[in-house]
Amino acid sequence: MKGDVLLGALTLTKTDQPFYYCSFQPAPAFAELAPLFAAELRSLEADDMGQWLLDFELIEALRITLFPLDGSIPIAEFLLHVSGKEDLFRY
Repeated sequence: MKGDVLLGALTLTKTDQPFYYCSFQPAPAFAELAPLFAAELRSLEADDMGQWLLDFELIEALRITLFPLDGSIPIAEFLLHVSGKEDLFRY
């Protein structure tokens, strides 16, 4: 969620600490942010950590929050890689 706007849903597929592997089903509102996540993943895959940090900071500035469906505490600080195949996050 970004504020009260649903960006999508993560469905956990497996855990390999510290990462949680998921499938991501984007909501229509995610389309506007998708280029930021694509840039973050490109810089990570290129091993360009300077650019990756800049890309990550742009995403972090969006103040996206994960809301677990089990009602546990919302997660405001996390790392999310959206590839469209096997997405992953850690917090």
